[in-house]
Parts: sequence; structure tokens; C-alpha cells
Amino acid sequence: MGKIRFIITIAVFLFIGIIGMKAQTTQTKLNQFELVKQFIGIWKAEMVRDTSWIMEYKSFGNGMEFYLTAETKGTIIFELKTLMGYDKYRDKLIEFGIVKSSPEIKHYEGWFTSANKCEEV
Repeated sequence: MGKIRFIITIAVFLFIGIIGMKAQTTQTKLNQFELVKQFIGIWKAEMVRDTSWIMEYKSFGNGMEFYLTAETKGTIIFELKTLMGYDKYRDKLIEFGIVKSSPEIKHYEGWFTSANKCEEV
């Protein structure tokens, strides 16, 4: 009798599991470059102590150009210029940037995980 109850219990759990299962929806692939175009324009962010960031995104061929400055009381304290393009093989946005006060070249990779969320490393 115990063996039959065990088999029935397993069957019930499997049945409940099958009923509760939903078909996996196929996620449409996000068009990374089209999504990054939403940043085209000039953006300004006010920070603390009279400091603001001014960001300008421009279309540049099959990519984008980005210029960022940080100003405090009308004096530029930081400048960054980057070029960004879409790498179809990696399905990532690739960006290289130069900070005016630094000899280093920065490399970033970014991708949209949804229409309004982008991750960058």
C-alpha cells in the first residue's frame, strides 16, 4: 500500500508541475545600435558644489561620437571623447575613449539588456 501511495504522490506532483509549466517565450534580439541612438543630443547633469556634467552624443557614420565635460564654476575640470560602434560578431557596443588629462586610452563594452537598461564594462 505504501508503494502505491508513493507512486500516486509522484504522479500528482508531476501532473501539477506539467499544468503549471508555461511555454518559454522567445525573446526578440535587441537592436543594440538602434537603442543607443536614443542618447543623441546634449545632456546636462547638475552635481554638487556648482559642478555639472555636459554630455553630447552625435551620430558618426555607422557609430557615435561622445564628448563629455565636467565643469565647476565655469572651469572645465574633466574632458573625455569617445567613439562607439556596434560589433555584430560580439553583439556589443564597443567604445574607445581618451581622457584629455591622461595618456591612457579607455576601452568599454556595452549592451542593452532591455529597451531602457544598458550595462557597460
